[in-house]
Amino acid sequence: NELRLAARVLGLWRQGAVVLDEVDWLLHPLKSELNWPLGDRQPLDFSRSATLGSGVRWHLPFHLLDGLFLALHGRAADSRAAEGVSPTAGALSAASGLRAAIERGRAAHDVQLTPHFILLSRPFYDACMLPHLAAWAVEWLGRMGVTSLDADALTRYITTRGVEGLVAPDGSPRTPASTPSFRPLAGGNTPGPPLRGAAATPATPANS
Repeated sequence: NELRLAARVLGLWRQGAVVLDEVDWLLHPLKSELNWPLGDRQPLDFSRSATLGSGVRWHLPFHLLDGLFLALHGRAADSRAAEGVSPTAGALSAASGLRAAIERGRAAHDVQLTPHFILLSRPFYDACMLPHLAAWAVEWLGRMGVTSLDADALTRYITTRGVEGLVAPDGSPRTPASTPSFRPLAGGNTPGPPLRGAAATPATPANS
C-alpha cells in the first residue's frame, strides 16, 4: 500500500503543478525550507583566516566596487573610511583613469550610466577598464601582505591572467613553479565630481 501511494505521489509531482507563495523566502539560500544541506558545516575558502581576519573572500569585490564608485561619483563607499585607510596616490590615479575610460565608453556606447552603470562591451572592459581596476586591486593585495611581486608585475598578472612576464622584486624572472598561486581576478548620466586627492583626467569623448 505504501509503495502504491508513493507511486501516486510521484505521478502527481511529474504531471502536476504547484503554486508557491513567498518565493523570496523559498529561494533564500540561508532561510529556505527547500534547502537541506548535508554533512558538517565548513567555512567557504577565504572566509576565515588566522592572519588576514574574517571575510577576506568578500573584501576584494567590495574594494573593486569602491574603485568604481570613486570613479563614477567622486567618493567611495564607507567600508574604507571605517577602516581608517585612505587610498594611495597610485589607487587614486587608477580611479581617475577609470573615470576617463568610463566617460569614453559612455560616448562610444560601450557603457550605460542610466539608470545605473551597465557594461555593454566586454572588449571595451578588457582594453580600457581592466587595467585601471587591476591597479586598484593591487593596492588591496598590498594591504593583504602580497609583497613577493612588485605592483607592476601583479598588474600584468591580473590583466593577462597568467604568469608570463612576471618578475620578482630583485629583477629575476619568475617561473610558474616559483610563482605564488594567485587566482586571476575578475568586479547619473555623467561621472561625478573630481576625485579627492587626485586631479581628474579629462576624458576625450569618442565620436558616437
